[in-house]
Amino acid sequence: MTSYDECARDLRSYIDQADRDDFGAAQNAILKFALAEPDPQGRADAMDALLADLTRNGDPTGMSEAQQAFHTVLLAMIERTKTVVGPFTAGR
Repeated sequence: MTSYDECARDLRSYIDQADRDDFGAAQNAILKFALAEPDPQGRADAMDALLADLTRNGDPTGMSEAQQAFHTVLLAMIERTKTVVGPFTAGR
Protein backbone atom coordinates (compact mmCIF):
# COMPACT_ATOMS: atom_id res chain seq x y z
CA MET A 1 0.00 0.00 0.00
CA THR A 2 1.23 3.46 -0.85
CA SER A 3 0.40 6.29 1.53
CA TYR A 4 -0.62 9.76 0.44
CA ASP A 5 2.62 11.23 1.77
CA GLU A 6 4.74 8.66 -0.08
CA CYS A 7 2.90 9.13 -3.34
CA ALA A 8 2.93 12.94 -3.21
CA ARG A 9 6.63 12.94 -2.29
CA ASP A 10 7.47 10.57 -5.15
CA LEU A 11 5.49 12.60 -7.68
CA ARG A 12 7.14 15.86 -6.58
CA SER A 13 10.51 14.14 -6.93
CA TYR A 14 9.66 13.00 -10.46
CA ILE A 15 8.64 16.56 -11.34
CA ASP A 16 11.93 17.90 -9.96
CA GLN A 17 13.91 15.41 -12.06
CA ALA A 18 11.70 15.86 -15.15
CA ASP A 19 13.03 12.67 -16.73
CA ARG A 20 10.61 11.26 -19.28
CA ASP A 21 11.80 7.77 -18.38
CA ASP A 22 10.05 8.28 -15.02
CA PHE A 23 6.54 8.54 -16.49
CA GLY A 24 5.97 4.80 -16.04
CA ALA A 25 7.09 4.91 -12.41
CA ALA A 26 4.90 7.95 -11.79
CA GLN A 27 1.84 6.23 -13.27
CA ASN A 28 2.60 3.16 -11.17
CA ALA A 29 2.75 5.29 -8.01
CA ILE A 30 -0.56 6.95 -8.90
CA LEU A 31 -2.28 3.61 -9.55
CA LYS A 32 -0.92 1.99 -6.39
CA PHE A 33 -2.16 4.91 -4.32
CA ALA A 34 -5.58 4.96 -5.99
CA LEU A 35 -6.13 1.22 -5.75
CA ALA A 36 -5.19 1.15 -2.08
CA GLU A 37 -8.63 2.66 -1.46
CA PRO A 38 -11.34 0.00 -1.15
CA ASP A 39 -14.17 1.83 -2.89
CA PRO A 40 -14.55 3.96 -6.03
CA GLN A 41 -15.47 7.15 -4.18
CA GLY A 42 -12.42 6.77 -1.92
CA ARG A 43 -10.26 6.35 -5.02
CA ALA A 44 -11.69 9.51 -6.57
CA ASP A 45 -11.13 11.38 -3.31
CA ALA A 46 -7.53 10.14 -3.19
CA MET A 47 -6.95 11.47 -6.71
CA ASP A 48 -8.52 14.80 -5.73
CA ALA A 49 -6.10 15.02 -2.80
CA LEU A 50 -3.13 14.42 -5.10
CA LEU A 51 -4.40 17.00 -7.59
CA ALA A 52 -4.83 19.56 -4.82
CA ASP A 53 -1.34 18.86 -3.47
CA LEU A 54 0.39 19.10 -6.84
CA THR A 55 -1.58 22.20 -7.81
CA ARG A 56 -0.91 23.92 -4.48
CA ASN A 57 2.77 22.95 -4.35
CA GLY A 58 3.51 23.16 -8.05
CA ASP A 59 4.24 26.81 -8.76
CA PRO A 60 5.24 26.74 -12.43
CA THR A 61 7.13 30.04 -12.25
CA GLY A 62 9.94 28.34 -10.38
CA MET A 63 10.09 25.36 -12.75
CA SER A 64 12.06 24.70 -15.88
CA GLU A 65 10.12 24.06 -19.09
CA ALA A 66 10.75 20.33 -18.71
CA GLN A 67 9.46 20.38 -15.13
CA GLN A 68 6.37 22.35 -16.18
CA ALA A 69 5.66 19.81 -18.91
CA PHE A 70 6.16 16.88 -16.54
CA HIS A 71 3.89 18.54 -13.97
CA THR A 72 1.17 19.07 -16.57
CA VAL A 73 1.36 15.47 -17.76
CA LEU A 74 1.16 14.16 -14.18
CA LEU A 75 -1.95 16.25 -13.53
CA ALA A 76 -3.52 14.76 -16.66
CA MET A 77 -2.53 11.24 -15.54
CA ILE A 78 -4.16 11.78 -12.17
CA GLU A 79 -7.34 13.18 -13.77
CA ARG A 80 -7.55 10.20 -16.12
CA THR A 81 -6.89 7.74 -13.30
CA LYS A 82 -9.65 9.39 -11.27
CA THR A 83 -12.06 8.91 -14.17
CA VAL A 84 -11.15 5.24 -14.57
CA VAL A 85 -11.05 4.12 -10.92
CA GLY A 86 -13.66 6.45 -9.45
CA PRO A 87 -17.41 5.97 -9.31
CA PHE A 88 -19.15 5.33 -12.60
CA THR A 89 -20.85 8.35 -14.09
CA ALA A 90 -23.05 8.55 -17.16
CA GLY A 91 -21.16 9.58 -20.24
CA ARG A 92 -17.87 8.06 -19.19
